[in-house]
Amino acid sequence: MMLEEMNTDTYFTMIYAELNHMTGHLRMVQAGHPHPALQRADGTVTHLGAGGMPIGVFESPLFDEIDVTLGPGDRLLIASDGITEATTPNGRQLGNDGLEAVMRTNAFLNGHSFLESMAWSVSEYCRGERQDDMSAVLVEFRGTGKVIHLDDG
Repeated sequence: MMLEEMNTDTYFTMIYAELNHMTGHLRMVQAGHPHPALQRADGTVTHLGAGGMPIGVFESPLFDEIDVTLGPGDRLLIASDGITEATTPNGRQLGNDGLEAVMRTNAFLNGHSFLESMAWSVSEYCRGERQDDMSAVLVEFRGTGKVIHLDDG
């Protein structure tokens, strides 16, 4: 639809995800978006996916499908390229390795506190001279959900 209606050289990247809040099973489709970073409860960080094609570039795109199960204490960070492409004044990008270091450094923080600290770390890395926006979604899986069966009576 974007190719037909817009007729421009514009494209966008995205991730679509479905999370089973009870089991931690996560299915995602990656369309050119930077690789989601999965931090396990033990602190290890891995980047998921192979990238896939952006939306609006090809008429019949192929998308990277990701299937993973989160365990209690795991978290998933979906971040824009404005974070990994943050650059020092001498031109060195933060990259995935830098993002992993930020995640490990802030592993003791949760939710909004984690995201605030990450944003501060990235701003410090590039000395406040960001060239792009920074956005991120953090999914933390606690694994504490229960199924409640209601009686019919």
